[in-house]
Amino acid sequence: MPRLAAAGPDPMTRSTADALEIYTVSSMTKTGRQAALLCALAVGLAGATLVPPTGGPLADPLPDIPLGPHVLRLTDLVSDLVFPTDVAAPPDGSPRLFVTQFDGKLWVLVDGSLQATPFLDFSDDFFSSSGSAMSSVVFHPDFAINRRLFVVMIENEDPALADFGVTSGVLQQSVLYEVAALAEHPAAGSNLLDPASKRELLRINELSPVHNMNDLAFGSDGYLYITKGDDSSGGTDLTTIHGSVLRIDVDFAPGNAPGANGQYAIPADNPFVGTGGGVIEEIWAYGFRNPWRMTMDTADVWIAEVGEGDIEEIDLVVAGGNYGWMLKQGSFAHLGTGGVSDDLSGLPPGTYIDPVGEYDHGQLDSSVIGGVIYSGAAFPHLVGDYIFGDWTSGRLFQMDTSSGAIQQFSIDPSGDTISGQLSGFPTEGIIAIEVDADGELLIVVSPGDASPIGRIVRVVPANWDDLGGGVAGIAGEPVLLGAGPLLPGSQSSLSLSSAAPGALSTLVIGVALLGLPFKGGLLVPTPDALFSSLPIGSNGSLNLAGTWPAGIPSGLSTYYQFWISDAAGPAGFAASNGVRGTTP
Repeated sequence: MPRLAAAGPDPMTRSTADALEIYTVSSMTKTGRQAALLCALAVGLAGATLVPPTGGPLADPLPDIPLGPHVLRLTDLVSDLVFPTDVAAPPDGSPRLFVTQFDGKLWVLVDGSLQATPFLDFSDDFFSSSGSAMSSVVFHPDFAINRRLFVVMIENEDPALADFGVTSGVLQQSVLYEVAALAEHPAAGSNLLDPASKRELLRINELSPVHNMNDLAFGSDGYLYITKGDDSSGGTDLTTIHGSVLRIDVDFAPGNAPGANGQYAIPADNPFVGTGGGVIEEIWAYGFRNPWRMTMDTADVWIAEVGEGDIEEIDLVVAGGNYGWMLKQGSFAHLGTGGVSDDLSGLPPGTYIDPVGEYDHGQLDSSVIGGVIYSGAAFPHLVGDYIFGDWTSGRLFQMDTSSGAIQQFSIDPSGDTISGQLSGFPTEGIIAIEVDADGELLIVVSPGDASPIGRIVRVVPANWDDLGGGVAGIAGEPVLLGAGPLLPGSQSSLSLSSAAPGALSTLVIGVALLGLPFKGGLLVPTPDALFSSLPIGSNGSLNLAGTWPAGIPSGLSTYYQFWISDAAGPAGFAASNGVRGTTP
């Protein structure tokens, strides 16, 4: 895979001493003075002594990510946020979203509008000249009743207060807090903080401004999972908390012993409980560099692991698993001098878990951003796939969780776009991908230049979207494409190709998705209207065009598929893929 040239410095070839993305917000002040906001998002390196594999660095570790058939349309939900970092929907049935910002504020978003004051504001207490960040928020599974939620803050505080980490050379601290809403929704006060609820659960000393405590998620077991970066020091040492996924009990279930500071308990079935020798029992899995984002799918834990300089990876995390950093990047051996090798013979003995999916930096990607297992209704063909993006390129991807195959989404040009970090000034990047209360996709877009303004983007069906479901015939699988803006009075068309020349076809149009097995294939639309005996041309194609009618409401989807008489197909038929047209 050729490495493409970009204007300006290539982010993949920056100094390996400490490659940081640092943002300075000159407009922010604290007690009358300017304050720097350090938001180190992804890439960073600390040197290590490795057993070098005998193979040299690979110039082209992995194939290019192909462009898949599916199209997404992006539309801004809110666009006046200051370095947004995360968004989450409370599990209480309310139409609200909670949005974290790097400046230590947590906002409530109702019907696309921010409330007048933040739900939580830690900026005055904790913002300092060397930076502050709120990177994640998660709700207790019983939030509708107990009103409890949890946030991650990066602070500069007294190192003597820390529960973990070295005590000298400390730059900052990662802190886990519990807070609560003043009242249950929809009572008055549900969008306000209970000022007496703040409780510190965990504090970790950090030597580096990057790879700190990143993300939070509750598992189906009721325990809180925490991703912890390697503090730029490697992640395979079980006597240090860095480079790991932690699992703690915030409810003190019977049989679970108190943690280091008594503010939480350690689940008795954590894999390293009782190991001794200084092993940290809060660790669930280890060997990570910078596990920036995490998501849960029933009992499965998925991590988007930001790579060093070559490989980005998607990991399915298992109890006690060792994911290999700094010995490995993805499925490859990590070379201390730079690059990766497919020769693993020089690695120390051990069991290292390979990622489910991985990609390299050959297409100007360099920082994977997770990510959710999709379970919504707007994109039924994506259910069960892992949806993620890349901070640097701004591209969006889907991964088949069974095979690890990755495809890139196309973005409908009629909607919004995400520029990425390589498009020139101004720049922006994907910093989180989450879902709303209905399981529909939300993208947190944060700026990459001097402007602090970021946004939350909603993902909706494109004007035309490929739903698959075709059945091959004599000329392969017929291909159906929709085109046109689907606006009243505009020209729209359906174009069929790779069908049996001279055959007769039937166009099936439906107002809903069916997905029913039919004649050895899949009937994609509900058969609400049928247009039969449509002749295929001698070149295997058929084109239908017309004027899109007035009066069709915005957001309405209609579904289309061709069935073709074809002796080479199952049961004497071939079928095109189904397509969906959605009015903007």
